[in-house]
Amino acid sequence: PLQLKDVTGSGKSSVGFDQVDIDKATAHAAEDADVTLRLWLVLKPRLAAKGLVSVYERLERPLVPVLARMEQRGISVDRQILSRLSGELAQGAARLEEEIYQLIGERINIGSPKQLGDI
Repeated sequence: PLQLKDVTGSGKSSVGFDQVDIDKATAHAAEDADVTLRLWLVLKPRLAAKGLVSVYERLERPLVPVLARMEQRGISVDRQILSRLSGELAQGAARLEEEIYQLIGERINIGSPKQLGDI
């Protein structure tokens, strides 16, 4: 597959897609569309088998342009609120860890899949 970096270059020599030679841009866009369609043909039946097509169509797909704009433009973050939420989440996580230690009767590294598997 033709990677975007193969078309735009990488590092300091990279250019925006709007600066790419039209033939290279066309080839990349066509291949991207083809791969996307092939993936959809494989993944849609899997969604249907799990009853998730409506979730995709009503929730996920409408969010694509919103998320693309967010990635392109960025988002505003209130640092004070972020700091407060971070503290609240850390306290909540600490409480949950203590509850886990009480339930299992020992202190372990909860971030260790091996130790969790041993329990």
